Amino acid sequence: MPYPAAQSVIYIGDLVIDRDRKIAVSNGATVHLEGKEYWLLEYLSQHLGEPASAQRLTERCYGGIDTPERGIMEVVATKLQRKIGYAGGRTTIVLIPGKGYLLHTRD
Repeated sequence: MPYPAAQSVIYIGDLVIDRDRKIAVSNGATVHLEGKEYWLLEYLSQHLGEPASAQRLTERCYGGIDTPERGIMEVVATKLQRKIGYAGGRTTIVLIPGKGYLLHTRD
């Protein structure tokens, strides 16, 4: 279920995304994110349960203005996944083969 665009703090499991300050906290630890990493996290949080392909993410992120390197979203997703994982939280990014990336909270 997508979160309302006006919601400034999003809670997904033990992951907190503060949209006003553009920061994420996982398992109580601040996760330091670069611009595209934050964008990806916010996008996935607004499309919970909907896998997003790397192609769709690239199109949305760059909007046809820039010509990104091939595979750039895979790199961004991997970095974000590692950073969230280092905090030891239950919420992470998963890749569903043939479908795309999504946020998932482990039980």
